[in-house]
Amino acid sequence: FRWIKQHLNIPTLFGTTENAVYGQLFAALMVYVLLKWLFDSVSASISRHVELSFVRFTRLFALHLLPAEWLIKIQYIVQTHNPQRVV
Repeated sequence: FRWIKQHLNIPTLFGTTENAVYGQLFAALMVYVLLKWLFDSVSASISRHVELSFVRFTRLFALHLLPAEWLIKIQYIVQTHNPQRVV
């Protein structure tokens, strides 16, 4: 529980009921897994001069300040993994 609160950036829990707490933790865990998957997918094919750590990636992603090379790779990955993609 402590690891989840520290690493998933949940300083306070908004709900007081058991379901509210589980819902918030589950949502934070889903976002973490998706961001980690996206980071791992992009960082494997990124050049060294624009490498980012996972923490910096998530911070820049949240602020909409990712470098252009990262945005291009993210767009490519999202398009190739979209099952409803129009060909």
